[in-house]
Amino acid sequence: MYITHAIDEAVFLSDRVMLMSARPGRISEVIDLDFPLDRGPELRGTQEFAKLSQDIWNHLRDEVQAAMAGGDQ
Repeated sequence: MYITHAIDEAVFLSDRVMLMSARPGRISEVIDLDFPLDRGPELRGTQEFAKLSQDIWNHLRDEVQAAMAGGDQ
């Protein structure tokens, strides 16, 4: 298990990314990654990498906004 706040690092290094909810901190989504095990730096320049990183960011942003709208600051 590797914990990070860096989305690109998580996508680059992992076979599976688990997203956590704001509060209470629970696993809200599990994403299995379908990238080869022998990843090189060129992976970061692919459309698949960019889309997946953006999708994760959107999920996390929406989670934080929902928590803040509910008064959970």
